[in-house]
Amino acid sequence: MFPHRTRRRLWSLIDAGTDTPDIERQYQIRALNVLFLIFLPIMPLYILALLIKAQTTAQSPVDLASITTTLITALLLLVGYLLNRNGLFSLTRWLILIVMTAAIVYSANGTAQPEVEIIYLLAIPTVGLFLLSRSQMILLSVAIVAVMVVFLDAQTGIPPDSKAKLVLVISILCILLMYVSFYRDELEKSRRRVLIETEAQLRLMLDNLPAIVWRLDKTMQPISGTSRAREQMSAMLVNNDTCRQALATVMSGVSVNFEHDLDGVPYRTYAEPLRAADGQIIGCVGLTMDVSTQKQEAARQRAIDTER
Repeated sequence: MFPHRTRRRLWSLIDAGTDTPDIERQYQIRALNVLFLIFLPIMPLYILALLIKAQTTAQSPVDLASITTTLITALLLLVGYLLNRNGLFSLTRWLILIVMTAAIVYSANGTAQPEVEIIYLLAIPTVGLFLLSRSQMILLSVAIVAVMVVFLDAQTGIPPDSKAKLVLVISILCILLMYVSFYRDELEKSRRRVLIETEAQLRLMLDNLPAIVWRLDKTMQPISGTSRAREQMSAMLVNNDTCRQALATVMSGVSVNFEHDLDGVPYRTYAEPLRAADGQIIGCVGLTMDVSTQKQEAARQRAIDTER
């Protein structure tokens, strides 16, 4: 649909901008960036529509209040996007919470239709459910209930029983949203525990393998593996021209396997390029094995064959 370079540029606009290992957090950051990029262009278009309406309709003055509100909203969206792109997701969430609370207070006036306000107050928490933390959801829910009570008191023509029922419905909604938020946090903690246990088991397995598994970034710096693997790879890259040349070939996208000596011990290394989701090479991963036993056995077998 788009050229590869264009896709990379578009992806860079919504990418997390941080190397957090939390996959859910990465998706939250990217989803929030997408929302920012959707609504940011709408703001100037809305202002332009107001100005065109004022120009084409002689009796319709320029709505300065709406234009001012839209400009402030656009500025807040831009600030939020820049914060989120620079890895400040927690600060961005607090900004969203403040904006949501201000929007609730601003919209809860006596001139608006009750149905519109109720729908608005029901819609905002569902957005916060995916973006806000548990404590922020509690604050937002309290603000919604408080503003709902004030809003209903300002409305005329609504029976007291109906007001009480509406407040009850909103309160139940907030309680359910907080419950879901608690459940989400507990689920995230459970996933983290599983990840920690899995990582510990994986490290134990790697430490006991008869080979060294390693990973390098594009600058050929070890970024994962056991401490033994890091020391081995550092020594290989510093002292062995064959290794550096072979790994440079891997960085160009070609798989290699080669033999080399380290401190007089023969090794065989298998290396593959490591690609990101978009196909870009971000490093290489490999496995290095001590082949001294195999070589000794091969030499012994050759000696036996020669004697025959």
